[in-house]
Amino acid sequence: MFLNELTNIRILTVLELKWKQNIRNSEIRPFHALSFRIRGNAKFICGSDCIPVESNDVVFVPKGIRYTLDHESEKLFVVHFDTDIPLPGKITVSKPHNPALIKDLFSSMYTSWLSSRGSGRYNAYSEFYRILSELSLSNENSSETAGQDKLTLVTDHIHAHFRNPELSIAQLSGIFGTSDSYFRRAFTARYSVSPLKYINTLRLEYARELLHSGYYSVEKVAEMSGFRDVKYFSRFIKNETGLSPSEIKKRTI
Repeated sequence: MFLNELTNIRILTVLELKWKQNIRNSEIRPFHALSFRIRGNAKFICGSDCIPVESNDVVFVPKGIRYTLDHESEKLFVVHFDTDIPLPGKITVSKPHNPALIKDLFSSMYTSWLSSRGSGRYNAYSEFYRILSELSLSNENSSETAGQDKLTLVTDHIHAHFRNPELSIAQLSGIFGTSDSYFRRAFTARYSVSPLKYINTLRLEYARELLHSGYYSVEKVAEMSGFRDVKYFSRFIKNETGLSPSEIKKRTI
């Protein structure tokens, strides 16, 4: 989608938008826009160009242009940003190989941006660069390479979301595009460990770091590490390390 390596990005805002069916004319805007269309087909009309977009498409709209948008009832995430790097001057559409991951990254960026804490804004920038990286992979990889690399996409998703207690094998197998049982076998064959064990290992290491920091209670560490139940979390830590969370908290790294 972008021919240049983007650096020095300034995110201006991240929005979740919902509109009823309409035809709208844009104003000339002093910023670029990158959006993920959750629902609703549309057409961007810019001069003599008519650019169709569908659900799960990512659309780049450069600053400084006028266009007409003819759209159905739609829902999308959009990030407005600026950069000193020259970008293409035309509206471009990308169809990511893994739209579920892109949607999750946009959603996470939106949530992070709404956070009033400084770390939330840092996370938003991190997720924006992850989106650009995934789009670059989608554009560069052939369909054959993309098929071979599905497990890498799943693993990237795990690393991005292992702190979310909603992360599930069903969700991961959906990204992989197979049944739960086939996904488990493929994942275990690649990494010599089950996907659940892989996730729990990441959660364990993250929880140990938080406990060693001394900044958080055991209950807060459990929540931040992706565990819904603090009692289960305590049993898990004890079984894996031989120490209770409180004992780990007392020790230095």
